Amino acid sequence: MEVDLLDVSNDEKEENIQVGKLYVVVSEHKDTILTRGSSYSLSHTFATLTTDAVLNEVRDGFHSLTREFGVALNDENLVNYPQWFGEVEKTATEARLLWAVATHLEDNEQYGPPQWRKVVQVCLEKKELSEGIDSVRLDDPSIGKHTVLSVYLPNTKSRLWFGVEREEFGAELTTLSPWRVFLDRFSEMADSALLRLRMQRMQTEAAETRSLATSVVMSHTLVHQIANMVRDIVNPISSIKEALAVGALKADENAVDLINLSDQSAAKLLDFTFMFMNVNKLDTLRPCSLLRAVNESKDLFEFSLKSNQIQLHVNIAQDLKVDVPYNVAFMAIANLLSNAKDAIGKRGGNIRIEAENAGDMIHCYVMNDGSPVDPKIRDRIFQIGTTTKQGQNARGWGLYLVYRSLIEHRGYIELTRSIPGETKFTIRFPHVR
Repeated sequence: MEVDLLDVSNDEKEENIQVGKLYVVVSEHKDTILTRGSSYSLSHTFATLTTDAVLNEVRDGFHSLTREFGVALNDENLVNYPQWFGEVEKTATEARLLWAVATHLEDNEQYGPPQWRKVVQVCLEKKELSEGIDSVRLDDPSIGKHTVLSVYLPNTKSRLWFGVEREEFGAELTTLSPWRVFLDRFSEMADSALLRLRMQRMQTEAAETRSLATSVVMSHTLVHQIANMVRDIVNPISSIKEALAVGALKADENAVDLINLSDQSAAKLLDFTFMFMNVNKLDTLRPCSLLRAVNESKDLFEFSLKSNQIQLHVNIAQDLKVDVPYNVAFMAIANLLSNAKDAIGKRGGNIRIEAENAGDMIHCYVMNDGSPVDPKIRDRIFQIGTTTKQGQNARGWGLYLVYRSLIEHRGYIELTRSIPGETKFTIRFPHVR
């Protein structure tokens, strides 16, 4: 006997939702009622009771999942977006969803396996989504047939995406089925936790900004003092150059080169201190030449690069422009160049700076063959107070400020690779609009 299992819990719908089929097999010579169809009311009652039992079992399972999900989201150790998405993905897997992706978070971040993020992009191009739950049916030879669910999170304006194996899935969303109740509750809890993390991040950034502002105010006097000290360096070097020029001082060719480099570096350092003392006068030309930013960063470190026998190789097109203020591009390149120089040390090595048009962005790569970044700090390398340098003068502000300034101008930076002999940072600059 074949019996349709129907969800009849929603009286507002003219048609009930079929939740499955039940097949009953009995011995023919012992069957007096069920398969002979002599009692429709008995068959209907049997189907209704079975449906209720199935739905109750599903509801209990979903309730258990959301309870565990809530406990995980309230764990005090859950403090960032990757951890949040890890709990989302775990619960989705336990609910027998094929995959999960999160989009429209802060900083253009997306979470989930790359192949499913591409599927999400296809769905975004295929259908205009509402501020609720949408379903999109996919029929792609590479990934097969299934349904993609898009769940809008109203508090954070983010979206969760899920893959459902059954391609006919969708009718369950039009009634208060266990699946709809689960998705509503699941997304509500995820949205609330994401909002809490966002507020915590804002509070942390506010505290960091206050700390930086205080330090800047305190450092302003120090910068003036540094400028005076640099002048004390510039004047003796100028005297040495004059002595060489008139023949009062003799030196070989290498020594003369170092003296000239010292003079140029001191002059650059003096300009640098003046730039910070007049921060409102920083070069904000936008868009700007990426090659110019690289060349000026190179000039800033030319003396120390040559002294440490470090070769700098630049491969950037002269006409390549990026849509950020010049000082943002310059500070990003200069900071990475300084870190690369320190990673190589005095043993000599190579730094390469390259750029390419990567379609949606311009990618700039800063690579060196020095010591790799300590694995203990790789996950938090762009957080304030984290530094790749050693010594009491290491403050851990450089990469943090680079990260923040790039984010504010639609850019991004990440540590792409760090193994012995190869460390690679990638800066993603926006195209000129």
